[in-house]
Amino acid sequence: MKKSLLIVPAVIAMAIAGAVVFGGNSADAATACNVTGINNGPFGTEFYVGKNDTAFKLNGNTITGTFKVTGTAGCTTPVTLAIWKSPSKNGQPVIQQTLYSYKTITVGPGTHTISATIPNCYYQADLLQSANPKAPDGTANYGWQNGDWVKNGPYRGAAYGGSMNCPVETTETPSTPATPVATTPVATTTTLPVTGPSMLLAPIAGLMVAAAVAHNLIQRRRLARR
Repeated sequence: MKKSLLIVPAVIAMAIAGAVVFGGNSADAATACNVTGINNGPFGTEFYVGKNDTAFKLNGNTITGTFKVTGTAGCTTPVTLAIWKSPSKNGQPVIQQTLYSYKTITVGPGTHTISATIPNCYYQADLLQSANPKAPDGTANYGWQNGDWVKNGPYRGAAYGGSMNCPVETTETPSTPATPVATTPVATTTTLPVTGPSMLLAPIAGLMVAAAVAHNLIQRRRLARR
């Protein structure tokens, strides 16, 4: 009898705690917005724009997604449409996708549309209940992080599109300019022709010597005649 009396308060306490916990969650659920209605299908189903996809429409290089938001009249939520360049038709491997464009809007309950620009190659369009177009690790892997499935993640649906491989983007490494080689200037000596008075002295000196020789010869001949 005493044991029964001890068990009853314990059960009541647990019931109260449960009511508080679950009642609180129910209240949160009632006031929170939820994005729904995007390509509902069996797990693992791949949806392709213009084929089995019903959520997205194309107009040139613009893709527009239609989605629904449920919740109380006062709730609002951010919704993002992220467009990723894809390495293949079905988006695999996800970690090799690169973000191409995205659009974020804030909406309340009702049916809404959201648009973004697509590339001219394979792409994946992801609808997210979040203001961030990327997963925590910076990729499009919204459902798998740190080696485990993500609970209550932002992913709300996707579709694949495009008809050709995306060009591989390469980053050119700038070339290192060659170090200029230092050169020592070579000294040059130029001999200029002598001009001016010195040029006149040489022929005059020659004439003087010749005149002296001739004078000596004449004097010798005169002496010889006597």
